[in-house]
Amino acid sequence: MGYFVDIWTVGIVRTLVLYFTSDTLLWDAPAISSLSFYAYKVVLETLWGTTIGKLGLKVIPDRYPALITAVIRNSWLLLPGLVMLLNESIGQIVGTVTLLLLIATLYKSQDRRSIFDEWAGARVIVGRK
Repeated sequence: MGYFVDIWTVGIVRTLVLYFTSDTLLWDAPAISSLSFYAYKVVLETLWGTTIGKLGLKVIPDRYPALITAVIRNSWLLLPGLVMLLNESIGQIVGTVTLLLLIATLYKSQDRRSIFDEWAGARVIVGRK
């Protein structure tokens, strides 16, 4: 549920920017959508350890500083948008495969960490540290 709240939050900001700038060409690009959602998650996880949609959960960086942890942990968000620059259909497939990999590693892991959490050296806990 939190993921959808985050998507809506970024969507509202994108809509406001679009409304005030009228730059539809730039803001309709899938790569820009991926980049804006990635930036949103990296900034909020770096500053507060969570996003608006995941209040009550907190990312704890174990290996790297908070910024590096957030950059690595959310890097999967960039892949579909960047591939869509080359081919939209393949980008959608890459996005689906990446999301399935994320979900599979979450359920396979003993401590419910995704492969991206492992790479970033991050844990997600309930509540504050």
